[in-house]
Amino acid sequence: MVNLIIVGTVIIGSSVATPSLAEETAESSTVARLAVENLPAEFILGDPSNPENLLEVKVVLESKVAGELRVEFVDFIDRNPLNTLPGGLLPFSLANALTIEPFETRHDPDSKSNVRTIRVLAKDPNEVDPRIYFGGLRVSFIPDPSKATIKSNKASLVNPLTAVPFGVMDYLEDEQALPVQITKHEIQPLVRSSFIDEVIPDIPGIVNFGPVRSVLTLASFGTVPVFSSVDWEFQHAGETLARSEVAKRMFLPSRSSEVEALSVLRNPVSGTDLNLLPAFGFVDIHASVASSLGGSEFPLEKSSSRMLIIQWKEPAAFFAGILFLMFLLLKVRSRFKREKPAA
Repeated sequence: MVNLIIVGTVIIGSSVATPSLAEETAESSTVARLAVENLPAEFILGDPSNPENLLEVKVVLESKVAGELRVEFVDFIDRNPLNTLPGGLLPFSLANALTIEPFETRHDPDSKSNVRTIRVLAKDPNEVDPRIYFGGLRVSFIPDPSKATIKSNKASLVNPLTAVPFGVMDYLEDEQALPVQITKHEIQPLVRSSFIDEVIPDIPGIVNFGPVRSVLTLASFGTVPVFSSVDWEFQHAGETLARSEVAKRMFLPSRSSEVEALSVLRNPVSGTDLNLLPAFGFVDIHASVASSLGGSEFPLEKSSSRMLIIQWKEPAAFFAGILFLMFLLLKVRSRFKREKPAA
């Protein structure tokens, strides 16, 4: 059993959800390389499994010049990570629910370690309103003035973060928070075996040649965001060929998205794909979406599809060609008999 290649896109407002390791913003420069790791999609405040109410974020800073590292909360305008305000100005600001523990901000280029652990702590639950807090964690590196240049004087990146009080569902009305639902499950051929395969239309439920992509269309019909993850399982003859998943992401209400899994194993060296499906037989594809909010789990949303893999188009075209030739020969022979003069 192997892991599949997965491709996922989750729409957040008018922007696409950024991964846990965000790319640098427009302010970035070659003065330093910054990365943020171990940042979850959802930080649950007051989670019984995390009695310290602690989130430890790994910050990677690589720079050959000395300077200062800054970590702060920011608010998003229209939930766009590129448009930010200082944290704490809006009711849902992360700064209203979280604090960043003081840390050593100076960067020494001769230091043996380029990784820092930033401790993010939840505030006292009695001081936090039961609501969803959303914003960004901005990490910046400001080189010493003597080392800065006009073209590169700062490196900065912003990672989205959501904080949700444990048990927030108890404060929501019915149908405000609903699980993400699967509105469509499509099986599409990933490649075509021949020109004939491209020309002849597909028959639903039958795949002429593997591999395939399993495409799920997801939608949320509640009024508040929830978090969801997706799992796939490809089975043949009762055995699991492969599994895949899309990690938990925030899903806004009144939005839809597509996520997909490809039934191939990619060689990272050569870049070639290995088809994991059999050349012939039935294949079952089981997909499930797990949704949660503030530690409350929703029932799984499941979808299953069965397809038959059989290379039928090329043989069908071959026999159709033979039948057409036979038809032509019979027609010519019949015409020849009618035109032949009587003896």
